[in-house]
Amino acid sequence: AWSACYLMVSPGSVGLFHRVILQSGPCLEPSSLNSVELAAQAGPAFAESLGCSKEAAVACLRAAPARRIARAASTRGGLNGPGSWGPVYGDAVAPLSPPEAFASGRFIRTPTIVGSNADEGRLFAVEVRDLHRYEQETHWMYGADGPRVVARYPVGPEGPGLTMARSFTDQRFACPSNALRRLLARHVEVHGYEFVDPAAPIVVPRWLMPYDMGAYHAAELAYVFGTRWVFADPARFTPKQRALSDRMMRLWAGFGHDPEFNTVWPRTTATGSPIRLLDPEGDRMDDTFFERHDCAFWDATAFGAVAPATP
Repeated sequence: AWSACYLMVSPGSVGLFHRVILQSGPCLEPSSLNSVELAAQAGPAFAESLGCSKEAAVACLRAAPARRIARAASTRGGLNGPGSWGPVYGDAVAPLSPPEAFASGRFIRTPTIVGSNADEGRLFAVEVRDLHRYEQETHWMYGADGPRVVARYPVGPEGPGLTMARSFTDQRFACPSNALRRLLARHVEVHGYEFVDPAAPIVVPRWLMPYDMGAYHAAELAYVFGTRWVFADPARFTPKQRALSDRMMRLWAGFGHDPEFNTVWPRTTATGSPIRLLDPEGDRMDDTFFERHDCAFWDATAFGAVAPATP
């Protein structure tokens, strides 16, 4: 979804697509946004880490083995923290940041689906197994807002890992997706979803997981494509999960072709609602997403979705 966001705001993408589906899209999440100026600062430091001097950095990097470059740690921050790579804005490819482009309407206007999974954060919190680690990680991630987050997401019977996963889901995935739906709906047709299968199959050994993974990050991919990948195998689907996969395939394919699509899947309004809950027990429309994921709380922190006011 991150890449698709940048394609939507890139002038060079005009005419290349007529529908966009953004799955687990955090491109309004603050740490997913990096300007070309920040990237320019990180580049020389990266070259220096490989022993390339500033004066001959380009020639040195070109001469370096690809494997050595690939194994070197990025000095750029981002959604996945220090060491990650990703697109930037502020150049000819993406002149505006996604929030600026979507708020102003200066993007490739096309019908869009925007969604996320109910338990996105569970895949990222498996090492948080005690209260100290939970508080330590929360303060590291949210800085001055850390105490507020700990108070808002107290550790209960579910344990520290699931508590961390819940806050991570809300801040990094759910609320940015909601904000993106609201922004886009002012300009184009938008449909929203949340994938909520509480028992999505995962092939990771059970002993590695301190809790059930639920509707974890990227769990929907096996349902949309019907093929095995690193985390999931459709061969493990129950009959109801197979039926959900069939529904999702029809919806994803019908988005570009079905003239009755808006009847089957009502549009999301500029309020961010309603969205479709994709559930093995039966799909349904829902208008409680903003409240369920505590987006008002996150909007009042420095880590809320970046959503400028429209002109």
